[in-house]
Amino acid sequence: MKMTSGWLELRTRHTFTIARGGSAQWKNVELRLEDGGLVGRGEGAPRSYYAETPEAALSWLEARASAGGLPAAPEELRRESGPASARCALDLALHDLWAQRDGVALHEWLASRYGLRAQKRWPRTSFTIGIDAPDKVREKTLEAASYPILKVKLGSSDDLALLAAIRSVSKAVLRVDANAAWTVEQTLDLSSRLVELGIELIEQPLPKHDLEGYRALRGRVQIPIYADESCVGPEDVEKLADAVDGINIKLSKCGGLEPACRMIQRARELGLHVMVGCFIESSLGITAAAHLAPFVDVLDLDGAALLAEDPYSGATIPRGEIHLPDARGIGAVPTAARG
Repeated sequence: MKMTSGWLELRTRHTFTIARGGSAQWKNVELRLEDGGLVGRGEGAPRSYYAETPEAALSWLEARASAGGLPAAPEELRRESGPASARCALDLALHDLWAQRDGVALHEWLASRYGLRAQKRWPRTSFTIGIDAPDKVREKTLEAASYPILKVKLGSSDDLALLAAIRSVSKAVLRVDANAAWTVEQTLDLSSRLVELGIELIEQPLPKHDLEGYRALRGRVQIPIYADESCVGPEDVEKLADAVDGINIKLSKCGGLEPACRMIQRARELGLHVMVGCFIESSLGITAAAHLAPFVDVLDLDGAALLAEDPYSGATIPRGEIHLPDARGIGAVPTAARG
């Protein structure tokens, strides 16, 4: 099996800003596995918040290629140690190959291998509006008019002003994400107004380690609360069961599809709702995550739709509806411009 890795340098149409800062330039890693005439592809999105750098992720992939002896089955992936984003790229490329060898789309392979139960009706994805001045937020909302669900990044100096700007031009379903920027008191103070604005869910209002704070909000906030930064991998799911209503799984955060499927299974056992989200990623990473759509409740898979240019083609999200490629495996392929 031949393994090659490299950079994916991405640029968003607008500077993408959350409570911790923003950028228009993003550097991910990609992996290509060639075996028996088949090509498996994977992407990882290293983020400094999780103490990862693109350089460290790529270095791990290069070292892993030199080591040889790649996992032959999903359970063997649990032995891998290294940056989660790099492990994600390896995990995705292997799952891509395994599903192609079996002649099925990735979501069919996942359902069979991990015993996941598919829904007949798949959820729609949201489209994200990043933090900006109210007039800019209004413009971004108008650009996203075709999407019936918007996710609004909060944690600004005046979050209600941003929501008012959006509501002035849109009747879309709104979800909000504070990226750990609020306190318990702020969340409680804002919650009644958020109810009036019809907010569907609140994502990560409190700092990631403040589980007692989340427990203090139980029964006092009428809107479901989902954990993102507080829920990195499978080991985090159980401790969140009495603190939040749902979890947000990201492939580059947890290490790929194998741990993601374990998280889905455990969340179901504990009665938690499940969201699958993303970072800024190409259609390679987004398409891989979109194959989890049949098994979850909420989707936030707009990372490729925010790009100025996408180096891959794959899943599309017209009006928020997930349209997967008609292909075996992941089904994402490089664009003609990349060759």
